[in-house]
Amino acid sequence: MSKNGQLPLPLTYPSQYQQSDFINAPCYQEVVQWLNLYPNWYHHALLILGPASCGKTHLTRIFTKHIYRAKDLTFEDIMYMPELSAVEDIDEVGVDETTLFHLYNFTAEKNKKVLLTARAMPFWKLPDLKSRMAIVPVAKVGLPDDKTIMLLILKEITERQLDIESDVIDYVLKHIERSFEYVLSFVRTVQMLSLAQKRKITIPLAKEALNLISEEKLL
Repeated sequence: MSKNGQLPLPLTYPSQYQQSDFINAPCYQEVVQWLNLYPNWYHHALLILGPASCGKTHLTRIFTKHIYRAKDLTFEDIMYMPELSAVEDIDEVGVDETTLFHLYNFTAEKNKKVLLTARAMPFWKLPDLKSRMAIVPVAKVGLPDDKTIMLLILKEITERQLDIESDVIDYVLKHIERSFEYVLSFVRTVQMLSLAQKRKITIPLAKEALNLISEEKLL
């Protein structure tokens, strides 16, 4: 920290989804432990559960470069899947359960590992898929603590090449909702206000951003 209380932040964007950019906080402990066990999982699949903006995509892209969106997954994709792949957002509206059923069976038969992600445990309508997914191990992303909230804010601010005073961080930590999505919404909103009003990010501006999110539900 500099003498004037401003947190020194780099003015360059970090490479997206690099391991060095990932915040290895306690809320990720369960997931990281499971990923570190690869390839010695007791099951061929692993499901990561976590709320929006919690870092599931970042973890997935660190773990494998072969990534599919569940909603867009095809039978051809399944047939040519590599030894390790990931299928994201299996709980998204519009995901075909029959396709996921074939994904499970094919990867199990060929002993291919597959990482799955979802915001919440899906409610499966297809009985065969429900019975198979019931035995897939689950790793959950927990809620962020104060230190993690602070690091997330600084990371997002840094990537946007913005400046923020240390007292603003202290204020925000006392008033912000403890959720990943709320942190991202706050940074986006305070950036919008800062640019629109040509103002520095100060406590009054941070307060304005938090109030706007609360009133307008900008999540």
